[in-house]
Amino acid sequence: MQQPNVPGTDLGAEIAKSLGVVRSPEWSRVREAHLHLAKDQGFCAVCNGTAQLQVHHIVPFHFCHLVYRGDLELDERNLMTLCEVLENDHHNLVGHLEDWEIFNPGGRTVMADAFKGVAVTQLTKDEIKQSNQFQAWMSAKNIPKRWQAMSDQDKKDLRAFLDSNLPYIPTPGNPAPFPFMEGGDNGGDPAKIATTYGSRLPIFHQQLAELQV
Repeated sequence: MQQPNVPGTDLGAEIAKSLGVVRSPEWSRVREAHLHLAKDQGFCAVCNGTAQLQVHHIVPFHFCHLVYRGDLELDERNLMTLCEVLENDHHNLVGHLEDWEIFNPGGRTVMADAFKGVAVTQLTKDEIKQSNQFQAWMSAKNIPKRWQAMSDQDKKDLRAFLDSNLPYIPTPGNPAPFPFMEGGDNGGDPAKIATTYGSRLPIFHQQLAELQV
């Protein structure tokens, strides 16, 4: 059964921890900067509300770490703002397709644009679940698998997807991410799972500055 989200808890961190992944110590600073400094991120991308906002990882950070792309935990390209107002719960509904252990593969632009022009009164959880857009997202062919259900090929495909759509940004001493499941690597190296490839804060703030231009 899907674990409910209790206000004030970090369910994403709990799920990640169960898979051997912990949040970066830089996460809290990135989260606050995203909410307060990032362009057009101080409100829910679905309803424009400003109550009970959460910073959503478009590809959950545990997936990123588990394929050796932990840098994406702290990358503005992989973040967006969604609300957890009880009657809407756009974070879980739109961002995670009602399952905290998966994600909406449409990406930031698709999620943000899906209900543009729709009256706020029609953006409740019940209304969205009845929409054609949500039904399309929930079609079997579009729903990602939980990590535990993924095959080795699924995991390699996820890494390739991330490398293609969110190319690695180097940090000093870390010119490239570790290869994943190549050259004898079994995909389970704890150090490679844990790394964010050095401090990402300078790059994150550079991303924010570029968005303001």
